[in-house]
Amino acid sequence: MATVDEVIKRIKALRPPRLAAGSELNEIEGPVTALEAYAVIEAARLFCDLPNEFKEYLKRLSDFTRRTAPLKFSKLSRGRVAVEVAARMLNNKLVSQKEFGICGPAAVAMETAQTRPGEYLKIAMGLAEDGRASLRDLLLKPSDQILNYDPGGSIPEADWIVCASIRNEPVNLEKEFSKESYGGSSTQEVFDWMVKAGYRKVIAVDHNVFMPAVYVYPPESRPPGIDPEDKKRCFDTMKDFKQRGWLVLMGCNMSLERGIESMKQVALQHEEMEELMGTSAANSMMSRTVGEVRQKLEEPNPGRFQTLVNVGKMLVSGAAGEGHWVYLEKLESGSLDQSMFSVTMCSHGQRFSAVKVPANGMINKYSGFVAVTDLV
Repeated sequence: MATVDEVIKRIKALRPPRLAAGSELNEIEGPVTALEAYAVIEAARLFCDLPNEFKEYLKRLSDFTRRTAPLKFSKLSRGRVAVEVAARMLNNKLVSQKEFGICGPAAVAMETAQTRPGEYLKIAMGLAEDGRASLRDLLLKPSDQILNYDPGGSIPEADWIVCASIRNEPVNLEKEFSKESYGGSSTQEVFDWMVKAGYRKVIAVDHNVFMPAVYVYPPESRPPGIDPEDKKRCFDTMKDFKQRGWLVLMGCNMSLERGIESMKQVALQHEEMEELMGTSAANSMMSRTVGEVRQKLEEPNPGRFQTLVNVGKMLVSGAAGEGHWVYLEKLESGSLDQSMFSVTMCSHGQRFSAVKVPANGMINKYSGFVAVTDLV
């Protein structure tokens, strides 16, 4: 096992910007001892150009690695938890539900790590060591099933601690079950979590096919004329919130994330394709991919009857649904073409970015939002 000095020497050789962005911390593979975690976190604290408040957070985490009491999450490693929590404070987009269906709690965790990293650290350490923590009025007290579950490589340990505790769905996790369908969250649940978390204003819209709804806290903050039956107007309201500096969690169909990822990959490979195929052929392939994505996004959504059938199938089979929550980082209309959007959203520990996303298709696959702010 490497000594503290050896690990610090190795970390110093890394590029400080990557370490300060959390990416080096997140890429540490295999078991991490508490001693190794201490060395890595101290290296980040001492050798990276970070704000003083973040250096204080990292000091609290390095103290966490030095304590020896067993964690309440009995199957998890103090060292691994520490480096993952540090990485997420430095880069909140690293939060990932991975194989689990707890995308709602993951989006909430991303938002907390972004706006209140000190509170994110407090709840992560409190849950790990005490089995309970509070985020303002949101009491997190996970069940014994969650505390004693071994997620293995199915989800990062820090994300299991925080996200599973927010969801706290009491099932026997040791039995055979579908990870993807475990822990799905409704718009009202996400809204309630954010209100209890203490945000000054929280506004949510749910375009649920059975009972569209608007949730507002405090009640006098309701935007004028907002109607959950009018998806386009609500989508524009969400875009306006984002542009005004609100933090936005967007509900959508998984096909939207897949479509944006396809467009991103083709754009990244465009230059290489030009060299291999020529400009005309590369442009043709990009145009074809965009056309396929547009077609998928504009496919009609299930009606009330088919939705009821799909829900029944999910309950019987345990299969995952297509509903999804993402952390919306950017949403802008095209400067030259208003029928296209430039969008960046975060999910599964990744950024999904694309330009020229068809507006009609995106609005079609969007299903609601929760927007929060501490601004007056």
